[in-house]
This record gives sequence, structure tokens and C-alpha cells, in this order.
Amino acid sequence: MRWLLSTFLVVVATMLSTRGELPPYVYQELQAKSPEALTIKVESVSIVTSDESTLKRLTITAEARVEKVVRSASGLKSGDAIRINYVCLEHKQFIAGPSEPEVLQKDRSYPAFLVKAAQDQAYAPAARGFSFRSAN
Repeated sequence: MRWLLSTFLVVVATMLSTRGELPPYVYQELQAKSPEALTIKVESVSIVTSDESTLKRLTITAEARVEKVVRSASGLKSGDAIRINYVCLEHKQFIAGPSEPEVLQKDRSYPAFLVKAAQDQAYAPAARGFSFRSAN
């Protein structure tokens, strides 16, 4: 009986710590449900980096201009300026899991699937690693 309990606990612990990449249709659904579907041009990027024991945390703030609006729950229009805040984790060793949003680069245009954050009037990625690229 003790062996069975030990085996069960190991299996449960393994399941809780295992993460896998999401299938493409999940990213497509996240993009389809995102409140903001835009094309943006990044005007500036600020990155604050903190090293932790198993990863590097990048806290990113980007200022961007809306080039095109597919849909906008917050009423954005072409030409509007927006701020995008998000965190990107760079693991020091390979860990399988959902993809991280890419680090935006100044003077580049991106498709952007976003959600408006209530607390600071900024926007955040809505489709995980496919927030700034097409899932099609």
C-alpha cells in the first residue's frame, strides 16, 4: 500500500510540474477572442532585466502607434498611441511550455492581439507567444 501511495504522489507531482507547448488551434482561439486585434508600429522599447536562479525576467514597456484596427473593444483608431506592458521569461535551461511573447523591437510593425489593463490604461498580450505574430 505504501508503494502505491508513493507512486501516486510521484505521478501527481510530475503532472503538476510538467508544462507543454500549446497546440496551434489554442493560439488561434486566443487571437480570435482577444479584445484588440491591431497592427502596430513600435516607437520605443524599455526593458528591465532581473536575473533569478533559474531564469531571466524581462519586464518590457513599449510605446507604439496603431497602424491598422481589425477590432478594438477599447475604441482604438489608426494613429492612436498606446503603451504595452508585459513580462517575458528566458529560462536558463530548456523547459517545455507555452511560448513567451516576443520582445518587441523599435521601428518594427507587428500584428498585435492585446487586452487593455484596467489599472494603468496600458495594454497587455492576449495570445501568449502569438500576441505579436500570426497563428495562421
